[in-house]
Amino acid sequence: MLWTQFKKSRFSAKVFTLSLMSAGVLAVAGTAFVIQFLLKNDPSALHFEREVASTPEPPREVAAFTYSYEIKNISIPLATRDASRIAYAQFSLKLDLPSDEAKRSFTAHRARVLNTVYQVASEFYVEDFSPEKGGNYDRFKGELQKSLAGQFRAYSPRDLAIENWILN
Repeated sequence: MLWTQFKKSRFSAKVFTLSLMSAGVLAVAGTAFVIQFLLKNDPSALHFEREVASTPEPPREVAAFTYSYEIKNISIPLATRDASRIAYAQFSLKLDLPSDEAKRSFTAHRARVLNTVYQVASEFYVEDFSPEKGGNYDRFKGELQKSLAGQFRAYSPRDLAIENWILN
């Protein structure tokens, strides 16, 4: 008698499990049917727009790099093409660096930066910076930036600025 009750209870457990599984399958099928119905009638029905307070986009002029390093009062000698006269240019150099680690590296290697500035300056003459030639500051800046990128490969400055240029 116990055996028949066990069989019956076991049978009812199977039926209960099967009924739960079929209810789950029906729920999933019903949900899929409702979604298909909504998509046929209105494809935008399932696109939910969440209203978020919009923040204005930053201006495009905002720099990606925000760490600046500056060396003030650099003096470089510039000779004329015929070496009859020597002039000195004094300026401040500002570099735009990618990280705080790059700034620390440039601070630690200040002498190397200055040496690079002097090497680049040795390729220029006083006449290169005359108003008739347009100043040639862009060429000087480009050569300096290229040299610094070669010296500091991992921390290459994105941009540099020459401020307070005095040629005497």
